[in-house]
Amino acid sequence: MLRELAAHGAIVWSSSSDPRRSWIFSAATVQEPEWRLGDALASIEGLSGQLARHTLELARQPAATEELFTVWRELAISEVAGFLGHELGEHRFDEGWALAAVPAFERGLRKLSANQMFYLCWLAVREAASRYLRFPASVHTLSDSLVSYIDQRVDRAISERWALKEWSDYRGRTHSSVAAVFADQVTGLGSDYLGRVPSRERLAGRESMTRATVPGARRARTGFR
Repeated sequence: MLRELAAHGAIVWSSSSDPRRSWIFSAATVQEPEWRLGDALASIEGLSGQLARHTLELARQPAATEELFTVWRELAISEVAGFLGHELGEHRFDEGWALAAVPAFERGLRKLSANQMFYLCWLAVREAASRYLRFPASVHTLSDSLVSYIDQRVDRAISERWALKEWSDYRGRTHSSVAAVFADQVTGLGSDYLGRVPSRERLAGRESMTRATVPGARRARTGFR
C-alpha cells in the first residue's frame, strides 16, 4: 500500500531504507519517520469522487445501519473530546485531561446530543477555571475534579431530564474530513450529526437522506486528519 501511495505522490520516502519497513517507528526514527505525506493527494484525478462513490455504496447496503451507528457514536465521542481539549487549551490547561472523560462521553451520548455534551464540557472548564483562581494550589487535582464534574452533570442531566441548551459556538474548532464526509455525504445527517442523539432509527432512512452527488463529492475536502 505504501508503494502505491508513493507512486501516486501521496507519500514521499524521506530515507533510502527498505520501503517494506518504513511504517515501523523505532526509538531512532520516532522524531523523524521514514516517510511523510506528499502534496499530490488533492490532485490525484478522480480520487475524491471514487472515495465518495465507494462510501455511498457501502452506506446503502442493507446491513450498514449498525456499522453507521457505531461510526456515528465513535465520531461524536471524538468530537466531544476534541471540543473539551480545545476549551482546556484555551484556558492554558492540559488538553490531555479530555481523554479521562471519555467514559462519561460514551454514557452521555446515549441520551444527549454532541451539542448538549459540548455545553456540559464548557460548564466544566468554566468551573475548573473558577476553582483554580480561588485555589491555585489545587492545580494537581483539577483534572480529577473536572472529570467528576462532567460525570455528575451527565448523570443528573439524564436522570432528571434536563432541558439542556445546545452549544453552537464553533470558533477555534474544525471538523475532520471524515466527519464531514460521514455527515454530509454518506448519511445525509447534516446538522443532525451533532444536534441529535446518535440512533439507529435516524439512520434507518439513510438512502432518502443521502443527498450527495458525485460532482458535489468531488468538491469535498481531501485533507485528512
